[in-house]
Amino acid sequence: MLKTLRLTAALVLAAGVVAAQTPEPTGKVKIKTKRGRRDEAGATATAPAAASPTTDYSLPYAATITPEGLKQDLSVLASDEYEGRETGQKGQRMAADYIAKAFAADGLAGPVQGSDNPYLQHFTMNRVSIDPASAIQVGGKTYTQGKDFYVVRPGSFAGATASIKPTFAGYGIKEEKYTDTPPAPGSDLVLLLGQPLDKAGQPLLGTASPYGASGLRALGARGAALRAARPHSVFLVAPTAAAFAQVPKDYAQALDSEQLEFTDQPAPGGPGIVLVSPALGAALLGTTSAGLTKYEKGVAAAGKPIASGFKPTATSVQLKQKKEPFTTENVLGYLEGSDKKDEVVVLSAHYDHLGIKNGVVFNGADDDGSGTVSVLAMARAFTQAKKEGHGPRRSILFLANVGEEEGLLGSQYYTDHPIFPLANTVTDLNIDMVGRVDSVHQGKGDYVYLVGADRLSKELNTLSEATNQQYNPVALDYKYNDPNDPEHIYERSDHYNFAKHNVPIIFYTSGLHPQYHKATDDVALIDFPAMARRDQLIFHTAWAVANRDQRIMVDEQFRATGYVPTAADLDRYAGTYGSAQVPLKIVLTKEGNALKAQATGQPALTLEPVSPGIFKFDPAQLRIEFAADKPAFVLKQGGASLEFTKQ
Repeated sequence: MLKTLRLTAALVLAAGVVAAQTPEPTGKVKIKTKRGRRDEAGATATAPAAASPTTDYSLPYAATITPEGLKQDLSVLASDEYEGRETGQKGQRMAADYIAKAFAADGLAGPVQGSDNPYLQHFTMNRVSIDPASAIQVGGKTYTQGKDFYVVRPGSFAGATASIKPTFAGYGIKEEKYTDTPPAPGSDLVLLLGQPLDKAGQPLLGTASPYGASGLRALGARGAALRAARPHSVFLVAPTAAAFAQVPKDYAQALDSEQLEFTDQPAPGGPGIVLVSPALGAALLGTTSAGLTKYEKGVAAAGKPIASGFKPTATSVQLKQKKEPFTTENVLGYLEGSDKKDEVVVLSAHYDHLGIKNGVVFNGADDDGSGTVSVLAMARAFTQAKKEGHGPRRSILFLANVGEEEGLLGSQYYTDHPIFPLANTVTDLNIDMVGRVDSVHQGKGDYVYLVGADRLSKELNTLSEATNQQYNPVALDYKYNDPNDPEHIYERSDHYNFAKHNVPIIFYTSGLHPQYHKATDDVALIDFPAMARRDQLIFHTAWAVANRDQRIMVDEQFRATGYVPTAADLDRYAGTYGSAQVPLKIVLTKEGNALKAQATGQPALTLEPVSPGIFKFDPAQLRIEFAADKPAFVLKQGGASLEFTKQ
C-alpha cells in the first residue's frame, strides 16, 4: 500500500494541485453489516442470483482457497530470494515470472498482444535521482547535497539554476495559540523546524504538539501554514546540527534516493522542497547560528512570534537530476466469459514492494504479498470452475500491478493503456494487505475493511453486503471509507486509478500494523485462516458480479453526459496553463472526445465533457469551466476556485 502523506505529495496538495481528493461521504462509517439493508429507493437488497434455484456452484470453488495454498505461494514470493520485489529490480522480475507462469499453468490466457510474453504488459520508466553535484550558493559560499542539505522534491528547481530571494516564515505554524505571519503567495520560504518554547523552556503549544516531533509528523503539522502560503519553494531548517545529522534516518521515506517517473511525464513543477543544516539556514537568512538562537530566545520571552530582523540573502540553487530508463511490467491473466464475455471484471493486487534497504530485505509479506497470492488463488478457483463447466458469464482479468509503492504506477499505466476498454470494465475488486489482524480486531480475524464500495455505485455496495450475508458473514468495517479518516486509504492503492475513470471499485484490506513498510513484514506474522476467509468473501463477490444478469452500473450522477465537444473546441482548450494564485502548471491535451489534464508532478486525469466549455473529473469532484472570450479556465474543487490562463 502506498505510504500516506509522503512529503512530496503532501506539500503539493497543500499548494492546491489538481490531485486525488476524496469525494464527500456517501455511505456508512465503521459499522457492521446488516441483513436486509435498503437502498435510497427503498428496495430491499437481495443476495446475488445463484447459478440455479438449488445449486450454488460458487461454494465448492471458494472452498479451494485455503490457508495452506495461500501460504505455499506467499512463502516463495515473500522470501529473501525475491529481494523485496522492488520495481525495476531483479526480485520484481522474478516475481513477475512466477505470477505469469502460475497464470499459464492455471490455463489463463495471456491477453497482451505484441509482447514478448503475452502475460506481461511492459512499459518504460525513468529512475530519477539527485546528482551529488547539486549545489546551493549563498554569498559566494557553496553548499553541497548530502552534506549541507537534502532535496525532498526538486520541483521548479530541477534542470536549471534558479535565483531566489528567501523569506523568513518563522516556525511555519498556523494555530489558534501561535500563528506566524503569513508570507506573500509565491515566496521562497525559510522556516524553522522544532517548536517555539516559553520562558521556562517548555513548548508553547504543549509537550504533545507535533511541531516538536522529528520526521514527517512535524512537517505534516505545518500543512495549514503551507497551504495558506502557496510557496514557490520551501527550505526547512533543522533545529540543531545533531537533528540535521539524523535527517537521513528521520526523513527516510521522503528522501528516497531514487524516484520513478514515466518517460513522457512533464518536468516536475510546484514548490521545490529542501531540508537544510542550521548553518545553511542561517546563511539563507543573512544571519548566524547565534542570530537564530537570539530569535528563538526572543520568541520564548514574548510568548508569541516576533520580528526577526533577519536580512535574507539572494541565493542560487542548482539541482541536477540523473535519469536512467528501465523497463518494468504488469502481469495479466485472462479468463474469457460466456454470453457476456465482452464485459470484464478485474481482480487486482500489486506485487511489488520496497526491495533491499541498507542490506536488509523488506519482504512485504502482507504488503502486498497477501493480495498477490489471493489473486493467484482466485485465478485457480475460477479456472477450475470453467474447466468443470461452471465458468463465469463475464470475462475476468487477473491483474498484478507493479510500481504501486512508487505512486500507483502500474495501475496508472494499465488504465491509461487498457488491454480491455474501460467502458467495458464492470468493476475492479482490489486486494492490498489482507493477511493480518490489526489492533482494533485483536483476537478476532473474521472481519475485513471495505473502502469505496459506495463511492461510485450504490448497486455494487448493495451486492457486496448481500453477498457477505449469504456466505458465512464476516464483519464489514467501514472505518477507512470515511473521507475524513486521516489515513486516506481510498487514494492509496491501485483501485483508485480505476475509480478515476468511473469504474466502480471495492478495496479490501485488513488494516495497518506495526510492521507496515518495515523489514519485519514477514510470512511468519500472516494469519492465513483469517486471510482465507476474506479471500472467499471476495471470490463470492466476484462470482456474483461476473454472473448477474445486468452489469453493475455507476450511479446516475457519474454517468457520461452524452455531450461531445467539437474538435475545434478541444484544439482551442489544449495547451499549458498557469495561475497567479498557485505555483503550478496544468497541461491539457486532446484525448478522443475528452481532455487529459496533467498538473506538474501529478498523474494525468481524463476530464469528461459535461456541456460547452465545462469538463469534470468525478472521483475528485473537480470541474473546469472555460471562459468564452479568452484562453482561460476556472478550476473548481472542494469549494475553492482557481483561475488559470494559457501561457
